[in-house]
Amino acid sequence: MNLYFRCIAGSFSVLITASGFCDTYSTPPAIYAVIFHDVSFENMEETNVSPHFFRDILAMLEIGGKRTIPASEVVNYLRSGDIPGNDMVLLTFDDGYKKIWEYAHPILIEFGFCATAFIHTWGPDSGSPKRCSWADLQEMEGSLAWEIHSHSVTHADLVSVDDYSLHYELSYSLSRLQSQGFPGDRYFAYPYGTYDDRVRLAVQDTGYGAAFGAGPEGRIARGADLYAIPRTTISQRHDQSLVCRKLGLDLDLVRSELAIYDECDGLMLGNWSETSVDLGQQIGQYGVSFVQSGDSTASWNLAFPIGKNAKYSFCLWTPKSPPEALNGNLYWRLKDSSDLMVGEGVLDQRVSNGWTAFHDTCLDVGDYRIEIRPGKNTGDSFPVIVDALKIEYVGEGQSNVWGGWEEYR
Repeated sequence: MNLYFRCIAGSFSVLITASGFCDTYSTPPAIYAVIFHDVSFENMEETNVSPHFFRDILAMLEIGGKRTIPASEVVNYLRSGDIPGNDMVLLTFDDGYKKIWEYAHPILIEFGFCATAFIHTWGPDSGSPKRCSWADLQEMEGSLAWEIHSHSVTHADLVSVDDYSLHYELSYSLSRLQSQGFPGDRYFAYPYGTYDDRVRLAVQDTGYGAAFGAGPEGRIARGADLYAIPRTTISQRHDQSLVCRKLGLDLDLVRSELAIYDECDGLMLGNWSETSVDLGQQIGQYGVSFVQSGDSTASWNLAFPIGKNAKYSFCLWTPKSPPEALNGNLYWRLKDSSDLMVGEGVLDQRVSNGWTAFHDTCLDVGDYRIEIRPGKNTGDSFPVIVDALKIEYVGEGQSNVWGGWEEYR
């Protein structure tokens, strides 16, 4: 499999050094459980991912030697009281969006991975074109790449509904699954991840074999409550570092093996925010990769704000990549919100599989934009393969720096 032609699309900075991520060997064995929602180019809300980002995440799992397992295997491990190792991941999809059948399914098949979908049965019953049909869901489970379980009938917040509605949301959803060819042990995912003792007991009494929540923690360890199994969300906002932390992956290993090659114009990439930046820490790390083809005026642009008058350093990360990816010069320029030039230059040598520092400067509080493109006015046309742009605060003391970015094309 050629990992050099992967697209990445999310970027959310976490202020921890690379060596601080994913210390998978000092913690007890656990299964890492994550939640996706829609996988599409159109529905780019903060809880969703693009197909390219999803493919990258599976490539990262492959690099890390992870094995995906269905929800039933997780439940069996918990019932036996034994979690055998750190190499297992549970991929779950909530809400039953149509695009998980169109996009996520073939990508799972491509990698030989599996996933679990929690659907609210109103979706296929309504015939909504945005939701998987019963036929889609039957084919998904029949492929052995999926398990299909319940996410209620209407996705109501079960903590706030009365007892009659609670019984309806749980029992009717289960009976619809069974009547549509999904018999046997079925599990439940709490809508919005919320539940209380009443809801938890009702799920158990209805006949569900287990139930899954949602929150900041997605490590399933030995002794986890069968009716409060943790999961955590991965979305378009998350960059490699946060994805690695959520999946128990070694960031350095992923960075050394996964080269990003974005061939999709207009891809929406996400945003981030962080505060209390210490000396030497990064205020932002942004996905940069794109393909330059013929148009020497095309460029990758990044808008970002600076919250404190101080000195800042700019670096580019170039992953392990084909030799031709490093050919040619990169022209960069930095402007303020009035479009006045703050700095510019040409980067003629880049470190393969590492950071290349290219600019240090003092910046005042305000909004800025940096542009990167092939050599200035040379008509050069070559792939620009850069995994990330890193902006570091290198002044003294602390800074309340908030970042946000958007892609310009």
